[in-house]
Amino acid sequence: MTKKLKGILFLAFIIMLGVATTDRVEAATVSQISSVPALSDETATYIFNSDSEGTIVYSGNCGTADKTVAVVGQNKVTWTLANGVYSNCTVTVRNGSTNSNTLAVPSFESTSKYPVVFVHGWMGNSSAWSSAKSYLVNKGWKSELLVANSITQSNSVLCGTASKQGLCTLLSCYPE
Repeated sequence: MTKKLKGILFLAFIIMLGVATTDRVEAATVSQISSVPALSDETATYIFNSDSEGTIVYSGNCGTADKTVAVVGQNKVTWTLANGVYSNCTVTVRNGSTNSNTLAVPSFESTSKYPVVFVHGWMGNSSAWSSAKSYLVNKGWKSELLVANSITQSNSVLCGTASKQGLCTLLSCYPE
């Protein structure tokens, strides 16, 4: 065997050895733990699991959330959003040059209008709140955020004690 042939074989061996020992980066696997509630305030939170560390890549109209690096295990990300419907948001984890599977965040609505609960006295009924509900719907509240309930027991039964006006105090309703 000539020196030239030995050199070529040695070089081929080194190249094969290098290929065999090159670290391959496996793509991260991500899975949803908790979706954003269908109706959320301006800070929508999404929780997912990742089996690898990496850079979080966001797509869709949610934009970038507060966290840009995924850890192994549970990851909680929060978007600060304007009022509106968000239906095309995705989350991917990039580990090196390899992307994980993409999580499609279920559609949700962000709103600055909070639920309103109407409760009336013992002698009334929930229909007494119809005009108040209509007014708030006209001001932008969604009707599903407006709840009217009827009290079927006296305040003394509900709270233990009642004032002369028939109202109970929070202290008597929620004893220590």
